[in-house]
This record gives sequence, C-alpha cells and structure tokens, in this order.
Amino acid sequence: MGAGALPKFPRDKSDMNQQFTDPQEIEQQVQTRAPGTPSREPFRHAGDVYAFMSSQMPMNKPGSLEPEQYWAILTFILTAHGVAVPDGGINPQNAASIPLAPP
Repeated sequence: MGAGALPKFPRDKSDMNQQFTDPQEIEQQVQTRAPGTPSREPFRHAGDVYAFMSSQMPMNKPGSLEPEQYWAILTFILTAHGVAVPDGGINPQNAASIPLAPP
C-alpha cells in the first residue's frame, strides 16, 4: 500500500534481491533493457494486476487462492489506491475496463 506500491511497470522477477524502487526508475529499466532479457508488460488496467496476482501471489504458494478471493483482494487494493471501482467490485467482465492511470 502507498505511493509506488502499484507501479505501471512491475519489478523484474529475475532480480528478486532488488529493493522496491521509484516507478520512474522501474520504467527506465524496462525501456533500457537489453533485447532478450526477461521483462513483463506494464499494469494498464485491473485485469493486468489480476493476472499478476493470481499467478504470483501469495509468495509462499502462488496461485493457491480461489479466483473470488483474488478479485476481492484486488477490489480492496485498488479502492484503497483511489481507483474508481464499479459497484459490486472488480470481476472478469469489467477488469479490462478499469484503468489504473490516466491514458
């Protein structure tokens, strides 16, 4: 939670010793990455965050929660970050229509 917790460009898992950094630094790292090195797509909308969460979290047992639990957690996190979340929360039908940042 808090500033920088939900960067447009997620951290590269190839360097798990990397400390949390400023989102602008992460974006610069992604843009200057050498061809062929590991990278991931940026978080553009709630569906991108769900895809990451549901495959990478929790850290000790990735993918172990039920889909409804991931959607509830995502709804909570984005609401806490001030993202406009539809009544009833985020779900597979509306996730791609919920932008994380202005275009």
